[in-house]
Amino acid sequence: MRKTTMSMMFLLSVGLLFAASPASAHPTGTELRTAQQCSALQPPMRGHCLECVARPRPHHFHPDAQAGQRCRPDNAQP
Repeated sequence: MRKTTMSMMFLLSVGLLFAASPASAHPTGTELRTAQQCSALQPPMRGHCLECVARPRPHHFHPDAQAGQRCRPDNAQP
């Protein structure tokens, strides 16, 4: 019984460590959050990015996403 409990605790610990890893928390890392970051893009993508990050409610821009899904609310998610 004790050995089973110990192995279950070990598996749970490993699972929690994996779930908290930075790679799983933010898989893309390609979002742009400021007008300065948008300036590196080519037109017309630059204009779309600037419109996105200038919204009243904070947003971030994913240039590699499909059209219509590039501007996302900045809620600490990718």
